[in-house]
Amino acid sequence: MCGAEAVYQINTLLRSDPAVSRAWGRERCADQSTIQQTLSACTPINVLEMQTVLKIIFQKTSRAIAHAFGKGPLIVDIDLTGLPCGRHLEGAEKGYFADCKPGTTGRQLYRASASQYDELIYQKVCPGNIGSSQLSVFQEVIAAVWDILKLTAQDKGRVLIRLDSGYGRVPTGGCDIINYLWAEGYQFITKLFAPSRARKLGRAVEAAAWSEDPCHHGGAYSYLAQTHPYTGGERSLRQIAVRCKLGEKSKAKRVKQAAAKATKTGKSQVADEYQYSVLIVSSDELAQVAKLEPAQLLSQLHFYDARATIESASIRGDKQGLKLLKRHPQAGTRQSLGGQEMLILLAQLAHNLIVWARGWLGSIEPKLAEYGIKRWVRDLLTMKGRLTFKAGQIVKVRLGRLQELALRFFAPLATFGSQLGVRLILDET
Repeated sequence: MCGAEAVYQINTLLRSDPAVSRAWGRERCADQSTIQQTLSACTPINVLEMQTVLKIIFQKTSRAIAHAFGKGPLIVDIDLTGLPCGRHLEGAEKGYFADCKPGTTGRQLYRASASQYDELIYQKVCPGNIGSSQLSVFQEVIAAVWDILKLTAQDKGRVLIRLDSGYGRVPTGGCDIINYLWAEGYQFITKLFAPSRARKLGRAVEAAAWSEDPCHHGGAYSYLAQTHPYTGGERSLRQIAVRCKLGEKSKAKRVKQAAAKATKTGKSQVADEYQYSVLIVSSDELAQVAKLEPAQLLSQLHFYDARATIESASIRGDKQGLKLLKRHPQAGTRQSLGGQEMLILLAQLAHNLIVWARGWLGSIEPKLAEYGIKRWVRDLLTMKGRLTFKAGQIVKVRLGRLQELALRFFAPLATFGSQLGVRLILDET
């Protein structure tokens, strides 16, 4: 939360500022080398203990725990993001990492978040070759989420799980994760990761059945009512076909590919001007509707599109603000996966602390609720001041008048401080 990009910066940011340590109930901060050795010595048991502590804190403070299910389901986004690192680190394996060249090594971060509240529920660091479509890891994450949220098997209809297309991947024999969620009675929405099958389903829709999406130029959507191909039987999932017109460059590339295929096979190929995708939806609310109206289809499409915005804002905020990609334990010849996971869990705690503080202060000053993780760490939490302690507790904080944010938000900070018995003063210096 002090903005350090590496563990060794503890000596210049935390150790040199004893007032911060005292504010957290400690006399001083340990040397960075001792902290490095401690992290590298972490075992899976220590990681489990830390996850237990985070669960207790989350259940005591989280807003997601007190979610009003009568107003709608709790939305849980589950994502997998890459943490590229050197091949000498424990758990570093070759895998897919966005914006990285093939052959890059690293680890994968599984994370489940309560999107309505921007809170992190659960995180797990996995080897770099773990993919979204691996059912065993996904089941472990779902079980952990249900445990932290104090949910039972009867609560599956009260939570809506939103997944990216990686979880809708179709290996040989069907999509394991879609089959699992559907068979277990979960509510979820994901995208089918099978371009050829999505194209086949989309082309099967009659031209008159497509409805335009006014928010996306050239976009269209339609509802496919056929039985989902993976489950069989009479039970079906809602499928929403989506098509978007290709740009000029993409269209020219597709025409070139069609021409090359025609030359190779001797059969003429017609290049399609649309890009197709299919959303897979399992929802108790939609199950009660015989035929979805265009407005309902559009609502589902925009709801799924919002996932990308939330995912990028949350993950990017943690990577840039809490430096997820920067910090690695440096002690030892083979840097431990346990130490890295401990750092990730500490970042999870920092994320939730900032989100909760943002909510507390945002109720007094709405402008503060608009600041993201990076802005809080870079600007708000680095304001300089003088602390006065009495009996080990902070009783007075002096902020400099020349600090722009201190001057702008002094009133809400003073109001919040008074609730904690802390007096804020705006100094002339």
